Amino acid sequence: FVGSAYSVRSLVKVGNEWVDSGKLEGIREEVRFIEEDNEGNLWLSTPSKGVIKVRFGDFFSLNPYIERYGTDQGLPSFSGNHLFLIDGEIKIGTEEGIYRYDKSLNKFYQDHTFDEPFNKGKH
Repeated sequence: FVGSAYSVRSLVKVGNEWVDSGKLEGIREEVRFIEEDNEGNLWLSTPSKGVIKVRFGDFFSLNPYIERYGTDQGLPSFSGNHLFLIDGEIKIGTEEGIYRYDKSLNKFYQDHTFDEPFNKGKH
């Protein structure tokens, strides 16, 4: 997958060439970071529109299920969210520290595992 100014495109390697198999529907934001979690969900980070989770279900589709995450879902801001995959878990680096995704509550919470040095003085 490749993020661009206003979309995410799916690329497939066929032989020695990359073939553009299309644009994911429902993504109209600039995407700067892309990670895939252990369940096959894509996580997208945008510069000012929060974080997006893309689920494909049992089969790949260019029209996937999309969820958007921002301040109502626990992130401190819609901007400045840097996406990482650490030990198979989604983490978000923010100006307020490192945040982790809690699947059972479908929200983000500050991850105190990284208090030194990242969250020092932030709690």
